[in-house]
Amino acid sequence: MSEDEKIIRWMILAKLSPVLFIMLIVFIGIVKGCVSEEPDIERQNARQESIKDVYVVDGGYNGFRIRYGTADKVTETEWGNILVADSIWQFEEQMQKDALVQFDDLLHLDIYEFAQFAKNYGHKDITMEYIFVSGPEKRNLYSRPNPKIKNSAEWIDSNTNQGLLWIDHNDIYFYDGKGPKTYRYYKCSYPFDTSATDERFSHFSEDQRVR
Repeated sequence: MSEDEKIIRWMILAKLSPVLFIMLIVFIGIVKGCVSEEPDIERQNARQESIKDVYVVDGGYNGFRIRYGTADKVTETEWGNILVADSIWQFEEQMQKDALVQFDDLLHLDIYEFAQFAKNYGHKDITMEYIFVSGPEKRNLYSRPNPKIKNSAEWIDSNTNQGLLWIDHNDIYFYDGKGPKTYRYYKCSYPFDTSATDERFSHFSEDQRVR
């Protein structure tokens, strides 16, 4: 091959180099797009989860039980991390102390008044799912005779909590201290499953008792 032919070939190659480089980049992009990445199964299964109960009670163990859950969808690993994170749950002790200072009588305290108080505590990664009344004397308030129900229940089964007063997530966060309230009675049938005021008597009959 003559020297002139070599020069011509180098000139042609030099002109084609940018085109070849671009084609190489495009080819690499196509190959990457065709190679499927391993799916993150744990992330795909992420969901909002319940975490744990927090009790705020007086010396007789009467008060309220709050069920906390994750504020957003989480993986199983993230759920475990939230459960044991001291930085998230450090408010518990303070909330208990403040409740005993602010309220003279947790036994007869209205559940909505307590909910307004409880909203001042917590962490951005958790939310209140619901609140139940709790404690031996407070539970007994909701097993008193109800003249409107034949053979009304006279005791609360701690295994089912049927008849206990409770409020759900929407009740807690949508109520701002004004307007109507909905009081709920766990596992009770219409029309005794809800009321507009705190009705401290039984809301189901022995025939309706959940076994």
